[in-house]
Order: sequence, then C-alpha cells, then structure tokens
Amino acid sequence: MTSGRPHRPRRTLGVLLSLGTGDRFAADFDRFLARFRDPAVEAEYQRHLIENELGRERLISYCLVAVYFAYGVLDLLTISERLEEILLVRWLLLTPAALGLVMLTHIERFKRFYSYIFTFGVLLFSVSIVWMISILPAEGSPPYIIGVLMVFIFASCSISMPFPAATTVFAATAAAYTAILHLDPKFSAIDRVAGPFFMVSAVLVAVVSNYTQEIRSRVIWRQKRQRAADADHIEKLMIEATAADQSKINFLSILSHELRTPLHQIIGFTEILRKEDGEVSGGGAQEFLAQIHGSAHALLSRIGKMLRYADATAGKINYAPDDYSIREIVEIVCGQFAHKAEAAGVALDWSETAAGSVYVDQASVTYALGHLVENAIRASASGRAVAIRGRSGGDGEWVLEIADRGKGMTAEQIRAAFEPFSQTETPRIRSGEGLGLGLTLARKIFGDQGASMDITSTPGEGTVVAIRFPKRPAEAAAA
Repeated sequence: MTSGRPHRPRRTLGVLLSLGTGDRFAADFDRFLARFRDPAVEAEYQRHLIENELGRERLISYCLVAVYFAYGVLDLLTISERLEEILLVRWLLLTPAALGLVMLTHIERFKRFYSYIFTFGVLLFSVSIVWMISILPAEGSPPYIIGVLMVFIFASCSISMPFPAATTVFAATAAAYTAILHLDPKFSAIDRVAGPFFMVSAVLVAVVSNYTQEIRSRVIWRQKRQRAADADHIEKLMIEATAADQSKINFLSILSHELRTPLHQIIGFTEILRKEDGEVSGGGAQEFLAQIHGSAHALLSRIGKMLRYADATAGKINYAPDDYSIREIVEIVCGQFAHKAEAAGVALDWSETAAGSVYVDQASVTYALGHLVENAIRASASGRAVAIRGRSGGDGEWVLEIADRGKGMTAEQIRAAFEPFSQTETPRIRSGEGLGLGLTLARKIFGDQGASMDITSTPGEGTVVAIRFPKRPAEAAAA
C-alpha cells in the first residue's frame, strides 16, 4: 500500500550542481576539486570574490583571531601546568602571526591569494590547539578538542577556502591528533578510540560544509552572471525594438511625403487637363504631361527602391558575379546621372579611375554606385565637382572612392545615414528628397559581394565614400 504523499526524489549532488543553471553547469564544473573546469571562468569567479567578498571574509577572520586570543583568559583560569608556554604560543606567536596573515590581504599583490592565506591561518590555529592538547595532562584539562571543531566549522562555513587545501588542512589536523593519542602513553585506551572517532566526525562535517559552501557560492555567482547577461540581452532587444519602431515612424513620415508629393502633381495636372478640355494650348498641355510623366517616374523609382531594399534584406537578390571593367561600370553610372549633374551645375570627374577589373555582379553594383553618385550630386553646390577615383588597393583588392565637396556630415549623421528610412534632417522638415535608403541599400549590396563601404566626412569640407572590392575568389584561394 502506498501513502497519499507525492513521491519526492532526493536531491543529489548533480541536482545541486545544476540548480538554476541547467546540466551545462554540471558539465563545466570539476566535482572533485569543487571549481570550474575552465581556468578563465574560475579566474573570473575569483575576481568576483576579491571585489565583493574579501572585505566581509577579512572582517570574519579578524573576529576569529580575536576569539582565539580571548581564549587565553580560559587558559589563565583553568590551566596550571605549562601555562607560560601556552600563553606564549597563543598570545605572542600565533595571534600576531594570524593578524599578519589577515593584514597581508590588504596589499594588492596578495589579494589573489587571500583564500590560501586564510586557509594557512586555519592550519596554524588547528595545529596549535592540537599541540596544547599534547602538552597538557590527559585528566583535568580543558576540552580543547571542541576548539578544533569550532575552528573547522567556523572556517568552512564563513570564509572561502579552496576545497583541496581545506581538506588537506582538516585531514592533517586529524592525523596529528590521532598520532598524539596513540604515541603518548598518558592517554587511555578510551581516549585512543573516542578521540579519533570524534575528530573524524568533525573532519567529515567540515569537509562537507566546505564543499557545499564552494559549490553553492559558484552556483549563485553563475546564476547572477546569467541574469545579468539576460538583462543586457533584453536591454539590447528593447533598444533594437525602439530603433525599429523609430524606423517605422520615419518610414511612415517619409512615405507620406515622398509618395504623396508626386501623386499630388499627377492628380493636379490631370485635373487641369480635364477642366481645360482643349482650351490649353499645345505647349501648355505638353508641359503638364511632362510634369505628370516625371512625377510618375519618380513615384515608380521610389517604390522600386523600397521593393529592392525589401529583397536585399530578405536575401532575395540573385548575384551573377564575373570580371568587369571598373572604368566601364563608372562610365555607365556617370552616364546615367549626367543629366541630373548638369541640371545641378555639378561636374562628374572620373578621370582618376585607373584601369582594372573587379569580380562583381555588374547590374547590382551599378545600381548601388548610382545611389552614391546621386547623393554626392545632391550634396554638392553648383559649380563644384564630384570626383570618382579608382586605384589598386594592393594584394588584389580594388578601392573606388566617390568624393564631393559638399557640406559634409558629423559622426552622428553618418551613423544615422546607414539606418533605413533615416536621414540627416528631420523627416518632416528636410530640404531634400529621398527615402533614406540609398546608403543602407548600397552597403547591403556591396557587403553581399564581399566588399566593404566606409564613409569619412568633415562638416563644411565634404564627404568621401570608399568601397573596397576584394580580390577575385580564385586569386584569394591561390594566395
């Protein structure tokens, strides 16, 4: 017959090791040494102890030294034989030595050894008490064995002692005490049986307490570190979510301007043509139709750019790289924007583009370079020139630069320029046109083909966009 109580499995050591951290923690933990397997993680944990626990454990150690010193009063009240030797060891040798050890932990170079220093202090106290037991008569002496037990439990539960070192201290004290009981004839047969039994019990309690303390301390530290990492990750996600939300707001604001403006022009001129109903002269009608045609193409271009950005971020652009002349690519781009540059009074100068080839998808690279050249034309005042320079970057790479002498950008404006639907001016009051996708889309297209894009700019002096194309894959493999 079974009881009505639910069955509760016993907590094993493995459960304790994995408490709150999963099985991975147990795998990272050396159960025999009660420490992390990874030296770097263990070193980080020791730094945590020095920064957060050393002060408290130092105070506890001072208290332990004070208690050890105060027990000299008990010696005065209860001991008649060899009292001077005991007080000499307790007050003039061990107490100053223990204080000196604790004070060492105030020195920076010794802080990392503080747990071993404290362990050595515990050894001194334990051995001194065993020595006192050995020189006092077997009958009528204070039960100093209780003092050993107090030192063991107090130290193993209150201060950090490396498990192997602490176990060695406990075992050495027990061995010394057992040897004294068996070698000194003043002790009775009962003492030789009961003494080691009592001491072994004390050692087992101290060892288990120290082991549990070392494990629990590391488990708690690991949990706190994981929580801190989770909090940082959540904060990062919140920042990204906020940025995405701001990007959405910018997108809607820009969308209302960039798409509605050409639509208003198309609708407005169409209504004029409908109302005039033939009264408009042929030249006026042609002008209106030209405005409609231009606005429609502008609208189509902006919609196409948004769709191209969506495809690029979704990884849907198919690239067909091959060797293409860099001068030919630059010439195609400059030809596409020659009319716009002429209308703005800006010259396009690509005379400093050296002959060479790059391994890219020509259509996509031409499209991306077009955005950069268009931005440079917009940033340049009438009478200025946009320089397009190409040169070998060494080691099979190729560097192409688009430089303008416009108003330039600050570091913050450069950072914002790479954000989708973000511009260097407030979306609702900006002076220029554009969706804020040019640089973002260009960098994505170049990055997909192994090229990098960097911007250097000085307010009032201009901007230089540098694209570094990598060496051809076959050449890279050969290298």
